[in-house]
Amino acid sequence: MPRVKQRILQNGLKVLTKKISAMPVVSVFLWYRVGARNESKGQSGLAHFLEHMLFKGTAAFPQGDISRLIERTGGQQNAFTSYDYTAYYETVPSEHLELVLRIQADRMSNALLDPREVHKERSVILSELDGNKNHPHVRFRDLMNAQTWINHPYRRPVIGWKEEVEKLSREQLVNFYRAHYTPSNAVLVVVGDYEEKILAGYVKKHFSGIARGQAPAQPCYPAELAHGLNQVVMEDHGPAPMVQVNLLIPPAGHKDHFALSVLSDVLAKGKTARLYRSLVDRGLATDVYASPYEMIDPGVWTFRAICQNAVHPQQVEEVFLKEFATVREQLIRKHECVKAVNQTRAQLVFSKDSITDQALMLGFYETVAKDWRIPERYLQAVAKVTPKQLQEVAGKYLIPANMTIGRFFPHGVKMKTVPLKALKAKSCSIATAAPTRSRQAPVRTSVAGKKMSRCHSEKFSHGCTKYILSNQATLLVHPNPGNPMVVLSGLVQGGVVAEPQEKPGMALMHAHMLDRGSLWRDANKIAADLEFKGTQLLYTARREELQITGETLCEDLPLMFRVLGENFIKPVFPEIERHKAGQEILAVCHSVRQNSDMQAWQHFYEMAYPAGHPMRRSLLTAAKGIPKMTRQDLLAYHQAAISPEKAIFSIAGDVEPEKVRQLMEKYLGQWQSSGNQSPDYFNTALEMAPVMKSKGHIHRLPGKHESIVVLGHQGLHRDHPDYYPAFVANQILGGAGLSSLLMQEVRDRAGLTYSIYSQFRVSRGNRPWCIVFQTEPEKVDAAVKIALEQIRRLQTGRIKRHLLIDTQERLAGGLAMGMETNTGIAYLNREIEYHQLGKDYIAEYARRIRAVTFKQMTAAARKWFHPDKYLLSIAAPEK
Repeated sequence: MPRVKQRILQNGLKVLTKKISAMPVVSVFLWYRVGARNESKGQSGLAHFLEHMLFKGTAAFPQGDISRLIERTGGQQNAFTSYDYTAYYETVPSEHLELVLRIQADRMSNALLDPREVHKERSVILSELDGNKNHPHVRFRDLMNAQTWINHPYRRPVIGWKEEVEKLSREQLVNFYRAHYTPSNAVLVVVGDYEEKILAGYVKKHFSGIARGQAPAQPCYPAELAHGLNQVVMEDHGPAPMVQVNLLIPPAGHKDHFALSVLSDVLAKGKTARLYRSLVDRGLATDVYASPYEMIDPGVWTFRAICQNAVHPQQVEEVFLKEFATVREQLIRKHECVKAVNQTRAQLVFSKDSITDQALMLGFYETVAKDWRIPERYLQAVAKVTPKQLQEVAGKYLIPANMTIGRFFPHGVKMKTVPLKALKAKSCSIATAAPTRSRQAPVRTSVAGKKMSRCHSEKFSHGCTKYILSNQATLLVHPNPGNPMVVLSGLVQGGVVAEPQEKPGMALMHAHMLDRGSLWRDANKIAADLEFKGTQLLYTARREELQITGETLCEDLPLMFRVLGENFIKPVFPEIERHKAGQEILAVCHSVRQNSDMQAWQHFYEMAYPAGHPMRRSLLTAAKGIPKMTRQDLLAYHQAAISPEKAIFSIAGDVEPEKVRQLMEKYLGQWQSSGNQSPDYFNTALEMAPVMKSKGHIHRLPGKHESIVVLGHQGLHRDHPDYYPAFVANQILGGAGLSSLLMQEVRDRAGLTYSIYSQFRVSRGNRPWCIVFQTEPEKVDAAVKIALEQIRRLQTGRIKRHLLIDTQERLAGGLAMGMETNTGIAYLNREIEYHQLGKDYIAEYARRIRAVTFKQMTAAARKWFHPDKYLLSIAAPEK
C-alpha cells in the first residue's frame, strides 16, 4: 500500500499525506484536538456548537459559499465533533484540491461567528438535540455515560445538555475558537490523487501564514479507576427493554487494545459470537452489540442487548456476567482467535476501499493516540494476540468492580422471565426438513438436461460487462484493481409488494430466513463459514425488491458465491429457525410502532394508496401474518416470487469478468425458475394516483420531543421525458444538501429544523415525491408554509440563475464521486440495469443534466410540484 508522508510546518501544523491515484479523487481532513472533553463546567455542547458555526462563513467565503462551492464540484463535505476532537472534511475531484485547502485554512482563523447566525443556529442545534431524544437508546446512553464517568467531561453528551446549550453565548464561542483552532493544535490529512510538489505548494501557500498561536492548555483529569459495580435503572417510553454494560478501558494507543479488539469480536461480532449464541439464539434478545471506544483518557467498552418480547433485563444481565466469567476463567479456543484475526484483516482491507475512510483512520489515530502508524501495524499486532493474553485482559477489565450495568424498562410493558427449559440452545437439524439427497454442493453443468449455451455479454461504456446467464439472471462485473476485495450489490425484483395479500410479512420472513439453512448447510454452518473468513452476505426485504449485499476478500469470492447459490437453489426454512426468526421480526415490528419516522411514512402511504394496496404494506403491517406463517408458505413464496430472470447481481472489485461469470454459472446455474411465477407487480398496479385535494394526518406518540413531517404527492416515471428537468428542479429545491432552497430558508434563515430534504422515490413506475423534515411541534405550520413558498418561488423562476448551473455541476461531478468505492460502483451499475438506463448512461448523464434549461426546469417544477394539492403526514409528540 502507498506510504504515508509526514511533515510539520513551522507554525506547528502536522501534515499527513498518502498518494492513491486509482481514482481522480482527493479527501482532505482537518482535525482539531478539541472536543467536549475541553469544555468548562456549565458549557456543555460548546465544541459542537462551534462546529456548526464554522459553516456560517468567513470574510473570504460569505454565508452559504462554502457549501455551495464544495457541492458545485460534485464533492462531499461534513464535520463531526466527539469528546476528544472536531474534524472537518471534503472529498472532491482532484482538480478542486486547492479550493478545499483554501476553505480549510480560512476557516481555521477567519470564521465570522455572526451574532445573528449564532441565534439562528442555536435553534437548529436544539432541533437536533430534541430529534436525538426521540430515540430511547440515546436517552439511555446519555444516562449510562453520566454514571460511568464520575469526575470527567466524558459523562456529558457531546451535543450538550439542553439547558446549557440554550445559554451558550457568542463570546464563549469566540474565546473557545481562538483558544483551540490553531495550527499547533491541528492535523491536516490529505489522501488521494495529487501531485506531491503541487500539494506541498498549496499547503505552504494557504497554511504557513497562519500564526502558530499559543498551545491550549490540555485538561488533566484523574484516572477513572475501578470504583465498584455501579447499577443504573431507567424507565421511559420505548419499545423494548435493554441492557447495557459499560467497562472502563485504557486510553487510545495502549497495548491492551489489540487484545480487547479480539476479545470483543469473540464475544459479540456476528452470529457465531458467544453472546449472540447465548442471547439471540436462545430467545432472550433480538440483537447484541459490543465495541471498545478508544479515547484520549480512559475510554469505554460498551455491550448492549435489546431484550426479546418483554424478557426481563435481569435474565440478559445474568448471561452477560456468566459469559464474562467464562472468558476470565477459561482460555479462548484457538479457532475463535483465528476467526477474529481473519475478520480484522477483512475489515482493514474493506476500509481501504474508500480514500475518505483511509483519511479518517489516519487522522483519528494521530489526534487521539498521537500515532497515525497504529493502523499500519494493527493486523500484525492482532495476529500475535494469544488466548492467554485474552484471558489476562478479561481479568483486568471484564470484572464486576469495573462495570456500570444499566437496565432500561419501557413504560407499560410487563416484564416476564423465560422458563429455564426454554434457554436450552438447540442445534438446527435439516435432515428431516427436506428430501434426502446428496449434500454435495451444487455445481452446474447443464439446465434441464440440456447443454449450456454460450452466455450473452455486453460492454458498458464505462468498463462494466453485462452477462445474461444461462438461467436468465443478469450479472454485471466491473473490474476495479488496487484493493483485494469484491463487493456484491444485487436484487431480485419483488419484495413486500409481491407477497400474497393474505400473508403479510412473507417477504420479511423470507429474507430473514434465506441464510438460515439450505440442503447443504444449516444456519450455524453458513454463519460459521462466512464469519471465519470475514465475508459478509446479507438479505433484506425492501418494498419492491429482495436486496442482496455482500463483501469479501478476493480469495474468498468462491465461498460467497457458493453460499449464495445454496441459499437460492435449495433453501430449507427449518422450523426451529422459522420460530426464532418470527420472534425477532415481531420484536422489530413492535419497536417501529414507536418510531416517529416509520409512523410518518406509514401514514403517508396509507393516505397515498387505497385499502388493500400492496404499497401500504410495511413492518407495521407485517406482524399480523408472521405468527401464522409456515415452512410450506415460505417454500411456495420462494418458488413463485424469487426467480433468476428477475435477479440482478452487480460485482465490483479486483476481479476478471469472465472468471466471475464462470463462478456464477458454477454456483448459481442450478437456480431455475419454477415456471409457476407470481404476477408481475411492476406495472400500473403500483402507480400512485394524483392527489385531488390536500389532506393530512397526525399520529401522536408518547415520549417524543420532535415531530417528523412527510409532505408529498404523486411523482413521475424514471423514463418520462420530463425526468431530467424535474430531477434538476427537485435538486435545487431540496436535494442539494446545505445549498438547497429548503435548507437555506427553513433551516439556515428560519432556524426551524436540523434537516429538510425533498426527493422523488424513483422505482419502475410512478412513486411518491416528498418533502421530509423534523421540527418542534409548534413550528410545523411555519416550516410547511416556508417549504411551500419555496416551491412557488421555484415555479415562478424567482431564484438566482447560478443555482441551476451550480446544481448541474454538482450532479455531473457527483456521479463520478459515487464511483469512488467498489460499493458505489456496484450499486450504480445495478441501478443502471434495473432502470434500463442503457450502456452509455455514464457517458450521457452529464450531457443530459447540463442540457436542462432554466425554462425547462421551471416548467417541470410547475408541472410536477403541487403546493396546493398534497398529503401531509405528521408523527408528533403525545402532548
